[in-house]
Amino acid sequence: MGHLQEIFKRFCQSTTIDFTKKSVVVGFSGGADSVALSHFLNAQGVKIILAHVNYQLRGKDSLDDEAFCKAFAEKLNLPFHSIRVDVPADVNMEEFARNARYAFFNELSGKYADCFIALGHHANDQAETILYKLAKGTGIRGLRGMKPVSENVIRPFLEATKSEILDYCQHNGLKFRDDLSNKNEDFSRNKIRHSIVPVIETLNPSFVKTVSSHARDLQEMEDWVNAKLNEDKSRLVSEKAGVTSIDYSKAMEFDGGSFFVREVFSDFGISGPGFKDFLTNPKTGDTFEMNGFAVLYDRGFLRVQKKEDSIGSKILIEEKENSTLKFEEFPNGITSLKSNQEEILVEASKLKFPLQIRSWEDGDWFIPFGMSGKKKVSDFLIDQKVSRFEKENIKVLENGNGDILWVIGKRGDNRYKVNDQTTEIYKLALK
Repeated sequence: MGHLQEIFKRFCQSTTIDFTKKSVVVGFSGGADSVALSHFLNAQGVKIILAHVNYQLRGKDSLDDEAFCKAFAEKLNLPFHSIRVDVPADVNMEEFARNARYAFFNELSGKYADCFIALGHHANDQAETILYKLAKGTGIRGLRGMKPVSENVIRPFLEATKSEILDYCQHNGLKFRDDLSNKNEDFSRNKIRHSIVPVIETLNPSFVKTVSSHARDLQEMEDWVNAKLNEDKSRLVSEKAGVTSIDYSKAMEFDGGSFFVREVFSDFGISGPGFKDFLTNPKTGDTFEMNGFAVLYDRGFLRVQKKEDSIGSKILIEEKENSTLKFEEFPNGITSLKSNQEEILVEASKLKFPLQIRSWEDGDWFIPFGMSGKKKVSDFLIDQKVSRFEKENIKVLENGNGDILWVIGKRGDNRYKVNDQTTEIYKLALK
């Protein structure tokens, strides 16, 4: 009891959570971990709600677990909620069960003001999680394991060992349920728990405590790394028209540049040996696809976008009042106004409705503002050093007579420019 009290005290101090003002939904399986956590929090005067998920995988044992949980709640006069879930035969059972219980816990916590979800994870779970992720391949986020607080989920006993939790149950005369499936080594976690950790403990009997301590250090390191990443992202990462661009050349000039690039792309779910190979010696035009995203190397920049974002559509503009294109009218002409990339000035009398916004096509041409000769849109974009990804997202504004009057975001057509004699002017911009 005393040691768990100290662990809980440190947890409260490090998180600054005031439990006198919070409600807590406890994920309650009926096992030793959730029984100890619920009993302990209740003894501290924390307002708790027990939430049980019956996956109906073990027949009568599953029903007995549910009945035990309900009786435990009644004995302590605690609110109790439970659901029964049918697990499909053709899914990853562990992943499905995890998603089902988190959905239930979140739904339940949403019914209470200032409510957390408390889980009974402990130091042994932490060690097993880190070993599992290390075996599968992970970065710094995986090595730091589970966080004591992650959004609305808290793990007050994350520094306590399994033996300390069992001691607490014994000291307080608490009964609990044993899930025999936890001994089935067909599940990766169980194999680590029963076959791998005991071997490591022959080398270091304090292995679980050691990993727990290192996990805390790595969590602090991750906080520092994230601050540095955000600082570098503000300098080296930009976004425009659905394309995220990373200044790869500059990133590779400083120590840790490769790590920075990999971390940026991990946000898109892009990682692994194949991506590392792509980054080894990329050349302009090289591409890599993963997780529904396409990456392009373009003259020192890495550009990434969703693959479907490159698919264009046509939008008809049949009148000035519309939801896509803003028309600002200057009936007397204002010569001090100038066009720019985000908006253009056109002679109003030359517009022919309906206008059309569409993707540019091979063969499209216009007379770029400031020039006197025709130029293909494709050649203009090459001259402007527009990347292939950005090209795929470029739209044009087409007049009703078929003229391209604006390569949107780039340049207007010289035939529609305004001058000192223009009496009616429209300023056009995307809404």
